[in-house]
Amino acid sequence: MGHAAVAGSSHRDFHVWCIGRSVDEGRKAAMRWLIEFVGVIANDNGDPIVVKPHKNGKSVTIQQVGGRMFDTNSQDARKLAKIWQACTEASLHPTTDTNHHPLDPDDLATALEIVIAHFETGLYKPSGRDLWKIVREQEELAIARAHSGQPTNAPGLGARTDLTKR
Repeated sequence: MGHAAVAGSSHRDFHVWCIGRSVDEGRKAAMRWLIEFVGVIANDNGDPIVVKPHKNGKSVTIQQVGGRMFDTNSQDARKLAKIWQACTEASLHPTTDTNHHPLDPDDLATALEIVIAHFETGLYKPSGRDLWKIVREQEELAIARAHSGQPTNAPGLGARTDLTKR
């Protein structure tokens, strides 16, 4: 939705539109970080290359936490590099009327599926851990905390004690 579509809208609609754009930017920034974390960026030609940790020592890759870097020679690495580039360009400045790769929710979902699969095979399983089990246990813990009125960082649960009102 461009600026022209928002111009005749109410203040509340504009507020919702702004929140939506913020969420969209957050998704792109998070996906870019996840792709870099597993070890993929794009070179100037758009080809996937291995991420090199920043000289300041403040960057973190999957390898630094005991995992395996993504194989940059794979077809999935090409997809990740393309999406990384699109996220990078889309987050730097408005991309209307540019030749930047269009980035839609399906692109982000595809990249997330690839990254999660790599987390499982390149980090969790080699150390005898099950990512899906960990996520489910964290979800159950958040629900139990919400039921008992304890604070939780799970979106949508808060510290509500009556979850039937959702």
